[in-house]
Amino acid sequence: MTSTPESAPARRAAGDRGGVLARRFGDALRVADASVAERIVDDALAAGMAPEAIQSLVIAPAMVRIGELWEAGAIGVAEEHLASSVSQRAMIRLFAALSAGHIRQRSRERVMLAAVEGQRHVLGLRMVADVLEGAGFDVLYLGEDVPVQSLLECVTQHRPAVVGLGFGIASDVSSLADSVAAIHELAPETRIMLGGRAVPPGLRTVGYPFIANSMEVVSIVEDLLRGPPQTLPAVIDLLRSDGGPRTWLREQAVQTDAIAERLATSADEAIEVAREHVRRAERYRDLAFRDPLTELANRRGFEEQMSALTRDPARHGAVLMIDVDAFKAVNDELGHAAGETCSCAR
Repeated sequence: MTSTPESAPARRAAGDRGGVLARRFGDALRVADASVAERIVDDALAAGMAPEAIQSLVIAPAMVRIGELWEAGAIGVAEEHLASSVSQRAMIRLFAALSAGHIRQRSRERVMLAAVEGQRHVLGLRMVADVLEGAGFDVLYLGEDVPVQSLLECVTQHRPAVVGLGFGIASDVSSLADSVAAIHELAPETRIMLGGRAVPPGLRTVGYPFIANSMEVVSIVEDLLRGPPQTLPAVIDLLRSDGGPRTWLREQAVQTDAIAERLATSADEAIEVAREHVRRAERYRDLAFRDPLTELANRRGFEEQMSALTRDPARHGAVLMIDVDAFKAVNDELGHAAGETCSCAR
């Protein structure tokens, strides 16, 4: 699934609409109103806004503002966690839209996503994972605070074609450099991309694609897979740790709340269960509406698509009917296995 390029006026209009919705979404986050947040997402989808655009232009800016309020001490860590949970809940709506018609056996390359050691704010990384999964990639999402050794174990076991590393909060950049260097040494054929506001500008221009938002991640991954293997730039060696313990630059500024942390963890687990329900529902839908042999729509799927075309006069479509001459003779003379082979040929 590759995004169709939009005209400049269309992008401006989407940005303007996204700005209005982002302010509304931010207001919903401030009062922890999940119902209003979900309604904003539903309205945006109904208006034809792409799920990844809603992620990038509505939810992400609202959460950036929440982060700024937390850093300024205007809200507490519990409120920040609650806003993240409300956003994650709203993102389930977008995951369902991204997944519609795409949850089958994964046919595209494996992409592993992880926030490096010390990184705990991973909403943007989760957005990227949802978009790539919706596009048919085999996504392995490791989440937050992944030590180098754990990352390498997963690379060894799963051999991803691409690894995306998140670095969203300013901390010891050696954790990012160590992760990049370790992947290069273990699996030089694996491509690396970076994301997060705290990625140093110098690392955004040395051969690693930088993911500014989830709207462009599919094309970035496709370009990486088509391009040559990456080489380790000299700046990575300069940024690597010396093997000693790291000192997190924000350690003294981080406010902790054990109860809020536990509640946030429980909310994240519930949201992951919700994602699995979306995947399962889409698989069941696929079984109900698609012929397993030819992977074409069955009669139920055909009737649904025809109904959608006739309901919306703005939509255009065509019907192609193919009749295989003497098909019964193929089954009778050569057997049903040969007939199935004939049915699948396309």
